[in-house]
Amino acid sequence: MAARLPPHVIRRRNLLYAHVQIPKSLRKVVGKAALQKSLGTDSVREAAILAPPIVAVFKRAIETARSGQPQDSKAREKLRYILELERATLPTTVFLGSYQLPREDYLKDAALDAADTREEKEAVEVEFGSLAILKEHVEPWLLTLELAPKTKDQYSTVIRQFSQQFRTNKDVTSLSMSQWVATAWAHKSKTTIRRDLGAIRGFWKYLSVRKFGDPSVLPNIFSGAATLGHQKKRVSRAFTTEEYHQLLSACEDQRIIDTLKLAIHTGIRLERLHQLRVLDVENQVFLVRKGKTDASRRMLPVHKDITQLVARLIDESKDGYLLTGYRPNKYGRRSWDFSKRFARLLSKFEFNSETSFHSFRKSFVTQLEANQVPIVEVQRLIGHGKMGLAYDIYSSGPAIEVLRAEINKLKF
Repeated sequence: MAARLPPHVIRRRNLLYAHVQIPKSLRKVVGKAALQKSLGTDSVREAAILAPPIVAVFKRAIETARSGQPQDSKAREKLRYILELERATLPTTVFLGSYQLPREDYLKDAALDAADTREEKEAVEVEFGSLAILKEHVEPWLLTLELAPKTKDQYSTVIRQFSQQFRTNKDVTSLSMSQWVATAWAHKSKTTIRRDLGAIRGFWKYLSVRKFGDPSVLPNIFSGAATLGHQKKRVSRAFTTEEYHQLLSACEDQRIIDTLKLAIHTGIRLERLHQLRVLDVENQVFLVRKGKTDASRRMLPVHKDITQLVARLIDESKDGYLLTGYRPNKYGRRSWDFSKRFARLLSKFEFNSETSFHSFRKSFVTQLEANQVPIVEVQRLIGHGKMGLAYDIYSSGPAIEVLRAEINKLKF
């Protein structure tokens, strides 16, 4: 009596095969009615050992076909499933008469021969690595970035716009890139365009390495686009004393009034002003602990005209900040709400287009200059680098009482 065959094993001529039927509902997807592969033996005992791993691959492929969702198109989905099954059944080298061909080359040639539509040909190119669908690589690239949250959000916005405009890497050329930037980014300055192109260059290099294994395989198509954009002309001037008092008179919010008084008497930038804590005021001196540069960290005497204001703010603080009650946004910026309120305040005046909150810093410096404060002490007060090698290396800066005498010359 012949030995009983193991499950999913059939006999053909003198050999045994692993064999799994494909459900009828999936046969159109995978293009086959059954999957089978020779076990290279006629021994039932050996077949019982060799068959289960192959059957498991077959069943996994069928389950993938049953539950998988198409990422991009039905053509790609179908090709992916067919190739998965073929790779499970074909040897690593396919013999074609007197020729032999690596399995992947054989599969690519066969897939291209079978492809009838543009979509099917694109699916073959994607599968075998000569084409990349840009949007599929956006999320993996973003996960590799180690940037500040705001910068990462900016990069994300730029790359999503880019991948929506261009479907594949072959759609991106120097001409198409320049044309897109010239229209979609027409409102941007040269500086902003170069910044945003930096994000796209990073994505382009990632794609070049991740998809094609070579950082230089994708051409540089950004040189033309980098020359586009208008030269941004920032018109900004200092507030006059009269305009400063106009703003105070027009403002009904005491918190905004307090902020304006602090700004014009200190020259501290908006966000840094909102980051000042109660503990950053010692002996009538502001301790500016952070800034854009090393020189930004400084000691700034409290102007005599705002000593009572600062004392009140310290007493009223409920959260440890000098300007209390401002809720930070997702990037930790506490000044975002104030910025909106101040913009509405400026809109009441004709000088809105010429001024901004930064104009208070300019007013502060203008007054220092008008009172003939030495340039080295001006730079010390506003947190800029000092002038000259001797000052940079050997000087610790003017004594705090010297700075106090200079800052108290200002009158607003």
